[in-house]
Amino acid sequence: MKFFTKIFLIGFILISNNLESNAQSITWQKTYGYGNLEYGYSIVQTEDEGYIAVGRSFAMRLNKFGDTLWRRTYGFTCLQIEKCPDSNFIMSSLSGDETSLFKIDLDGNILW
Repeated sequence: MKFFTKIFLIGFILISNNLESNAQSITWQKTYGYGNLEYGYSIVQTEDEGYIAVGRSFAMRLNKFGDTLWRRTYGFTCLQIEKCPDSNFIMSSLSGDETSLFKIDLDGNILW
């Protein structure tokens, strides 16, 4: 019984070490905003390996290192962002009881 337990533990250790080596590591981690007053809801990667993130009342563009390139406040809750085939972005928003769609460019300008 002890022999079986030792083999099981060695096998478990080998498997868990292999799983850890295949796991992706965190590239960077940062905190944005003002504590618990803001929430991020959605993020997409841009063609230049950066990101656009949207949240409770904002959208922000980050470079590939997580540095803020711009931040926009739109006055509505941004729930979701998706990349369009034309390299622009569609945001769904919530304002009161209404849900709306907005199209923005890479600089955060509202196109419609």
